Amino acid sequence: MAERQSPLEAFQAMKYLREFSLESLDAGMMFLLEREVDPHLALETATRFAMQIVQPVLAKVEPYDLGSFARDSELAVSYCRRVSNPTDDRKKTQRDVKYRALVLSYPSHEFVIDRDEAEELGFKLCTPTNELDEAYEELRDKLEGVKTCIGMIRGEDETPDEEAST
Repeated sequence: MAERQSPLEAFQAMKYLREFSLESLDAGMMFLLEREVDPHLALETATRFAMQIVQPVLAKVEPYDLGSFARDSELAVSYCRRVSNPTDDRKKTQRDVKYRALVLSYPSHEFVIDRDEAEELGFKLCTPTNELDEAYEELRDKLEGVKTCIGMIRGEDETPDEEAST
């Protein structure tokens, strides 16, 4: 099975490639203009040079993948917009969250956002009550031996062999 790639990585790679090609074009133009090459010829030459540098990399880019990544990003932004603007008026802690930043401004989707950053994004946070803190600690103790699972968590009376057969 192929490893799933984040759209953020693909778009960052394309952004870098675009910036690199423009910098190459600028550097080529400056070099040729300093040597008093006709501007029109300098532009043609610098453009060809920049394209030859990035063409091998561009040839490996699959347009279908870029389209798929773009669609994944659009869906993620749409999902974050809905989460940050719930229809239930009682759920006001997410309103006015900078939802686009959640999708587009972090190096990866696994990036951890701390309390200060969450508040900066617009989340309204509160310190958990002592009761909630204690309940969490009790739950943490019960889950300590649980391995990564997909689906249902194994019950206390089930053995690993029973779980495998379900």
